[in-house]
Amino acid sequence: MKRATFAFILFFILASLSAHPWKPRHYVIVDTDGGVDDRKAICLLLASPDVRILAITVSDGFHKSPEAYSIVRSMLDDLWHEGLPMASGTEAITLIDESLNGETSPVTFIALGSLETAAKAMAGAPSFTKKIKQIKKMAELYLFDKKIEEVDCRFDVVAIVLGDGSNPTITHYENAFY
Repeated sequence: MKRATFAFILFFILASLSAHPWKPRHYVIVDTDGGVDDRKAICLLLASPDVRILAITVSDGFHKSPEAYSIVRSMLDDLWHEGLPMASGTEAITLIDESLNGETSPVTFIALGSLETAAKAMAGAPSFTKKIKQIKKMAELYLFDKKIEEVDCRFDVVAIVLGDGSNPTITHYENAFY
């Protein structure tokens, strides 16, 4: 009886130690166009214990955003992630802003499709350039890779949106990251 009690207590101690007690190292917001490769990347992020997806936004790309939204939402529901916030269009910028305002840790914005949502978030979500740290690091990596040192650099973002008409919309964001 003592062995059974000891084994029972040991089992619960080991089970509690193998639980996921730590805080994730990476907080991300994912922008997707709903393609197969994007859905695979989202599944890998969901499976990682070191990543917490704060929100998923959907933009035009491989699929138009309403179809992409439906595909990704269905996938999340099938994987028991019904509570993960998702949005497309103008609601995506609101969702990004709300997700960033509620977070104290640095957040990485992962654009699996175009950078259109990131460009719109820079204009419409004030917290985007303050709390998104990974894009800035990517810009710094460019400077490091090109061995550009001791030079004041400005990172601009140029968003080119191809609409249904013949004229694209071009928006220039000066000093996007500081």
